[in-house]
Amino acid sequence: MAEQIETQTDDFLYGLASFRKIQPEAADLLFGARASGLYRSTDGISWVPATQSLGSQAFSATAVSVTPGRNADESVIVGLSGGVLYTRDAGETWFSGKMPSPPPVIACLTVSPNYPQDGIILAGSMEDGVLRSADRGQNWSAWNFGLLDLGVMCLAISADFTEDETVFAGTESSLFRSTNGGRAWRELELPSGYDPVMSLACSPDFSQQPGRGGILFAGTESQGLYRSLDRGKDWQVIGEGLLEGIIQNLYLAQSASGSLDCLAVADGKVYLSRNQGDTWCPVWEDHTLLQPAVAVLARDGLQPGASAWLGFAAGEVARVALP
Repeated sequence: MAEQIETQTDDFLYGLASFRKIQPEAADLLFGARASGLYRSTDGISWVPATQSLGSQAFSATAVSVTPGRNADESVIVGLSGGVLYTRDAGETWFSGKMPSPPPVIACLTVSPNYPQDGIILAGSMEDGVLRSADRGQNWSAWNFGLLDLGVMCLAISADFTEDETVFAGTESSLFRSTNGGRAWRELELPSGYDPVMSLACSPDFSQQPGRGGILFAGTESQGLYRSLDRGKDWQVIGEGLLEGIIQNLYLAQSASGSLDCLAVADGKVYLSRNQGDTWCPVWEDHTLLQPAVAVLARDGLQPGASAWLGFAAGEVARVALP
């Protein structure tokens, strides 16, 4: 039985993230980026404003990302309508990143898999392209050479970023790839034409090295979900007749058997694939029939029985289990 959880206000949910505390006995933290601000929870049931040290919360949190894995740098990065906030102590104290002018509206964030060592964060903005920080969010610069569309809706970073420096950016009209850490971009051709790319996900073993994993998913606004098995060179539509409307959110995980498991939020409904997107089935229909889902967080993987968090447009969150 899924457990429905009421949040404190009724406002749009932009994204969810989970911070893994370095101490094994410490409770993990959930963060929800919502129109009324950033919220934090230790159990997904009770939510409180996460930026209390800043005083009254009077901003919209448009994106949230966290430090990958467990390490001593307990960083959380929050996108705003006008910049970025960051913390290095799991939300106890917050700082404002120094952004170029005019202040950008941040739509998405991604953190380097090697963040504890390289401190790299990338932010996609609604009108100012991609911004990059190499000092854990303190200073930011725009890096848009070759990025022909500056309305960036989503970002995805290679698991082998330390070696291949590969990042993908989905924009209002196309898909772009960088192979130098987000400093320069080249357009990739999708069969969907100029449809906005709303979501992206790289396989957990993604690499630009020959013979290594190179699976990439791209969800569009109206042309469905696309998959590339060769790092973005060739594409095929998947989930036809089932995954329709806006592909809002994607989550990929490697199973114990080595197969690629996938979750997709499509037009407010959630679908699961356990064969790298070849076939799909709807999940958690009892929730999505009542209100549209917009985000999913599965911090412990997608194995059957694992817990996940389902975020809805109105700001509510439900704890569910993988079938």
